[in-house]
Amino acid sequence: MHDSREAEIRPQDAPLREDVRRLGALVGEMLGEQMGAEFLDTVEVIRAAAIQRRESAAPVDALAGRLQALAPVFADALTRAFSTYFHVVNVAERVHRIRRRRAWQRALAMPQPDGLHDTLAHLREAGIGHAALRDMLGRLRIEPVFTAHPTEAVRRSLLEKEQVIVRCLVADLDGEQTPGERAAGIAQMRMALSVGWQTAEASALRPSVQDEVDHIGFYLS
Repeated sequence: MHDSREAEIRPQDAPLREDVRRLGALVGEMLGEQMGAEFLDTVEVIRAAAIQRRESAAPVDALAGRLQALAPVFADALTRAFSTYFHVVNVAERVHRIRRRRAWQRALAMPQPDGLHDTLAHLREAGIGHAALRDMLGRLRIEPVFTAHPTEAVRRSLLEKEQVIVRCLVADLDGEQTPGERAAGIAQMRMALSVGWQTAEASALRPSVQDEVDHIGFYLS
């Protein structure tokens, strides 16, 4: 899966586009292996039809009719396929924020806009000194709230596969990996996507209190 549109992007965002292209290709390969060529062709047809409808501002009726004609099981898999693609795009965007942050830190010319150091500089310009800032921070009260849910929004096993993809992208942030290292990373991401596809999105069992605690621990660790 990939976005064939040639959108205008900033030069510094070119690595993000490359990550999205690479991950989209891996998702497409995985869908072809797991669901077959016919399913992948249908995904591409629906994707192209949706893009064409949006760009032409055409009524949604034709596209909706095509989707309504799909068997429920097929439609469910189609929905998950697009969800998987958009999920890896979100992962790529999160990693790109790390890349951009490191670029700003290397430059040292000025703080990254809206970052911590930039905020402190604006406070200084506004006449808010260290003493006032310390007093304000001392009066803040932060209470993290972890709400229990009857089912997990995202299963831990899927979160762990997501972390594999994140680590592989971060390892090649500067594009300086050897061909062998990059190939190994792609293999790991391909495996994570395949195993993730084979993993049910929600557990059939109601999680226990300990399960909820362990799930929270994943985000805190």
